[in-house]
Amino acid sequence: MPTKINLALPVYGAAYKSVFVRSLFAALTHKGLSSYAFTLSEIEYTDIPFSRNYLLTNFYYNKPDCSHMLMIDSDMGFSPDLIAAMLALEKPVVGTLYPRRLIDLRKLHSLSKLPFQKAFARSLEFVGTIIEPRQEMSGFVRVSLCGTGVFLVSRDCVTEIIEKLPETVNRSRYKNNKYTAQFDSFLTPFSKIVTPDVDLPTDFSFCHRWAQQCGGEIWASFDRKVAHAGDMTVSAAYSEL
Repeated sequence: MPTKINLALPVYGAAYKSVFVRSLFAALTHKGLSSYAFTLSEIEYTDIPFSRNYLLTNFYYNKPDCSHMLMIDSDMGFSPDLIAAMLALEKPVVGTLYPRRLIDLRKLHSLSKLPFQKAFARSLEFVGTIIEPRQEMSGFVRVSLCGTGVFLVSRDCVTEIIEKLPETVNRSRYKNNKYTAQFDSFLTPFSKIVTPDVDLPTDFSFCHRWAQQCGGEIWASFDRKVAHAGDMTVSAAYSEL
């Protein structure tokens, strides 16, 4: 029996970027992923933390035959090799260091003597924090935080979060929501952490709960290009810095 992966897609504004569609088709038809079977879940909702929490809850309770949830945002572009490598790493949480959709044009101009791809990468801001001293493995590096645009989470990880952080299991608040009424419990590890000292976005909030509060490991790809699409698409690998 092939290993089953729940492909979880949060869709904002009912729009899939073309770079995402091409990437997903390439991955699902790639020989290197032929030993896996994929199930599909999606949600079209404007509340990003809720969407991610819904997909995680749906994976954990409604897809018991799936060992992992692979969450991919509809504005990401990636190679099939990236997905194959993420699965082959066999870590509980695996992500990518990908660029924000911003280019520092002044910095790009100031680096004109460098090869273009290196100058371009250095003019971008990558999402994530590498743990020092660096720990690398098969093109991945250990991080304390990373974005969740291409994000692999194992079932064992979710079980451990539930056991160690029972406050992330909500049994009442979401009962009247049309998406969540089906669940006896709604999981909220992606809900934003807000304190007087810190206001973490939803992706960093999940990472903080897993790495800092549960003591888990997060590994992120740094040498494979990832595209981040909007009105402008930026594509670079962290290793090009």
